[in-house]
Amino acid sequence: MRKKRQKHIEVKISSGNAVNDCVVFMTAYHFDKVIKDFPHWKHKQDFSQLLTDCHIESVSTGGFCRTKKGNCKYTASFDPQTQMTKYSFDTAPKSKDQIDLSDEIKRASWQFTLTHSFEQLLNDTAFSLSCFLTLDSFWVSIKSQWFQVDPIAFFLNNTLFVEFELIDHQTRTPLTKDCIYGRTHNFNVIAVDGLRYSDKDCQINDTRNIPSLILDNILRFFQQLTHQKYHVDSLSYVHNLFVISNSIVDINAYFSDVLGAYGLHTVLNNINTNKCFEYYSQEYLGVATVVSGDAYQQALFDCQLLEALKMFFLLNQIVNLDVTQKLADTVNNQLYLEYLTFTSDLPIITLNALHNMSETPTFRRYKEAIEFKVSYLHLRQEQRKNKNGVVLNILIYILTFISGIGSWQVFQSELGIPFKCSAVVMTTIFAILGIVWIMNEKRK
Repeated sequence: MRKKRQKHIEVKISSGNAVNDCVVFMTAYHFDKVIKDFPHWKHKQDFSQLLTDCHIESVSTGGFCRTKKGNCKYTASFDPQTQMTKYSFDTAPKSKDQIDLSDEIKRASWQFTLTHSFEQLLNDTAFSLSCFLTLDSFWVSIKSQWFQVDPIAFFLNNTLFVEFELIDHQTRTPLTKDCIYGRTHNFNVIAVDGLRYSDKDCQINDTRNIPSLILDNILRFFQQLTHQKYHVDSLSYVHNLFVISNSIVDINAYFSDVLGAYGLHTVLNNINTNKCFEYYSQEYLGVATVVSGDAYQQALFDCQLLEALKMFFLLNQIVNLDVTQKLADTVNNQLYLEYLTFTSDLPIITLNALHNMSETPTFRRYKEAIEFKVSYLHLRQEQRKNKNGVVLNILIYILTFISGIGSWQVFQSELGIPFKCSAVVMTTIFAILGIVWIMNEKRK
């Protein structure tokens, strides 16, 4: 009998003597409108070939990882005392030959460390971390300079997060903290001149930004997976930068340099409460610094997850303000976000991050705008109710006039008043009173 290959991995904070600069470019996407269509059942595409066509190395969800070479199941056990997560893998290749997936598991190991941070920082009753995608590296040309892009993606609740790191193709070194000053060096929004994949010899002409290129592969993957049943018609997004470096002297000056906003008197407070590292965050930038050598991975993934949490709230505020139309949906979405901010069983660093996020000018401005929107929609609703009330009163007035016709016969038989005379008088009185009432309503 063929034995199944089993592997075990232990997720823990790795040790190291030095902290290198790391710049993570992050983009959060919310699918505002998804169109449902009839699926195309012409042919069933091989999953490995689908991954290859969409430039995806592996997809993991629900304890199951699928790669180009084969599949494997994994189970996780978190020990709250040692703060460690152990993973065991059970490979299940389709062929009889044993397949070694150690390289694939190693390249996808970031998701296990991120999940470990999720277990420590967030409550799984309110938040969910699912569907991890490790994508193929590719190269982009920006102003005649080539960069290697190492992308990943994951879902936090209903939001897709696309992240990537850039490596200078000539020097083979990742971008440092000083390479992202100002909007002209924000590689989340800069348009590329072209791109090239390792399996393609020629350059592909494209002028979109890097997150859009990555998103296109992900959406194409899910569309093919569902046989073109679902199509994203519109979406909302927000960009963010996360930097980890120990060579930042003045944190306030660095935020001003990166964001390109000088003259702002922003108070930056250290969100972290332990001495392993310092963590600062504003609307579109997060920085981890003064990181001890044995806390590098903790700072990298914990802060990265908290940055994603910040982006999740900001993006949902944007959607609630600009996309949501109905009053009930707007109120329910706002209550949902308020509920998430008061989730129980959160560590101090998460509570500090949520408080810090709620104090940012962007968050407060959107919150005030949403409150104004709720008041506006409530006023519009009251106006519609008043218009409907006016129409209903007119109908009642007409029905009252019609029902009063029967009393004209009584005037003729009992009082001797001619029917035509009473009809003219009553019609004139109803018409005059009706006109006066309508004019008063219009004046109001």
